[in-house]
Amino acid sequence: MVCRIRFRKDGRLKFLSHLELLKAWDRAFRREEVPLVFSGGFSPRPLMTFALPSAVGICDLAGYMDVQIEDGFDISRLLRIKGLPDGLEVLDVKEVDEVKVSLMSLVHSVDYVIEGDMSALERLKSEQPLPFVRINKRGRRHERDARDYLLRMEWGEHALRVQLLAGSEQSIRVNELLEAVTGDREAHVRFQVTRWEVYDKEGRSLWEH
Repeated sequence: MVCRIRFRKDGRLKFLSHLELLKAWDRAFRREEVPLVFSGGFSPRPLMTFALPSAVGICDLAGYMDVQIEDGFDISRLLRIKGLPDGLEVLDVKEVDEVKVSLMSLVHSVDYVIEGDMSALERLKSEQPLPFVRINKRGRRHERDARDYLLRMEWGEHALRVQLLAGSEQSIRVNELLEAVTGDREAHVRFQVTRWEVYDKEGRSLWEH
């Protein structure tokens, strides 16, 4: 059976890389004696897939993963799983039908909450272009406008909520947005950034699938 898990990752664990996160889940499942289903071949691995790995340094309230477990396991045990480090927590869990498309292929956009000095982000309120440079795997530089990837903004006194394109066809990382707005490549370290939700093309939370 396929089990879908929604989890949070924050505190010190926001600095985990995706590979380290995989190892943390693997250890926790083993300690809980979850009967995982493994891939075949010479190096079998647990069949776990993630919707959209969060960047290092970003808190995450919308981590989604699918994990294949042997039939008959009581998935409610995952809500109180032992062995997870502080900062990593299962928020919800459910069994889903046989997965025909990957979680990653469903991703279209992401909500982020950015907390900190809002005066540093005033440029977002104008209509000026927000150029940033992306370097592809071949080392080629491409200048783009961050506004092309910005779907929605909600301003607060000390926080900004933005919805950014994040699918396979078009995407922008939140640190690229902050760099485009401030002109500082390290701007993201001056803000508290939390990924709030992940949506499909219809604007539904991935949890609704």
